[in-house]
Amino acid sequence: MKKVLLLGITLCLLLGSTACNTKKVNNTQNAIIEQNHTETNQETQEMMQKEDQKDQKDQQQTTTNQKEDRCQKIDFNQKNEIDVNNDGILESIEIFVAEERACYITIAINIDGEVTDIVEAEGCENAFLIQNKDGLTGILFDAAWSNDYCKTYLCQINENKEIITEEIKGHIAYDTVTARSFVLEDYLYLFGTWNATCEYEITSDLHLRAVADYQIKNDTERCITVKQNLLVSVQEDELWRDTEYKVGERFYPVATDCKEYMYFQTEEGEYIRIEFTIDEEY
Repeated sequence: MKKVLLLGITLCLLLGSTACNTKKVNNTQNAIIEQNHTETNQETQEMMQKEDQKDQKDQQQTTTNQKEDRCQKIDFNQKNEIDVNNDGILESIEIFVAEERACYITIAINIDGEVTDIVEAEGCENAFLIQNKDGLTGILFDAAWSNDYCKTYLCQINENKEIITEEIKGHIAYDTVTARSFVLEDYLYLFGTWNATCEYEITSDLHLRAVADYQIKNDTERCITVKQNLLVSVQEDELWRDTEYKVGERFYPVATDCKEYMYFQTEEGEYIRIEFTIDEEY
């Protein structure tokens, strides 16, 4: 009887010890599983954060790429708001008459209180605030003097809010302006006085470039007449050959590059050009 009792106690002790060891093993395994699960969650969260950041960056890049050109007619002496340096903050911009005296005015540009004088003129006409999809900002305007003399100015505003000015002779054809181009109108003093137009490009880096010759308006069919035998160039296909025209021939102006050649059409329909030089602006 004692032997049986002793054997039973021994079995109980052995079974209890095995149960304890099993419980410890299970607890250890659960801890490892829980730790692995926590680490996995952290890695997943980090990956999701990186993906979100990438999506936000891609979205910002897409927004930048989708930025559109802007061209807005603005009034003198009126403030406008635009983000000049693409930092998300709007700057205050104003083109205005800074000073008036006698017959002259000073045209200036004010950017957040910093005033820059641009030109002295007798009058001011059209003004446009432009910004291309590359984020470059400028003001296009024209100014006038006596005898229908005009100039057009493109004032580029850089990231430091400094103004770089470019000018050309002539005035803006009002309804032709975009952020990328406009038509210039001018009086030309070449073998007489003529009305002419020229298409100008506003380049991606905000400069002015003529894309074609000046086209002369000659609705009244005015002409010049040869007073003595004259050697000119006649167009044949894409080549030019020199030909002498006699006294009394009439040439009707068509176009000019305003630098070297003026183009005419003869009464016989030939297309000719005359070379010239200019010593003074007039």
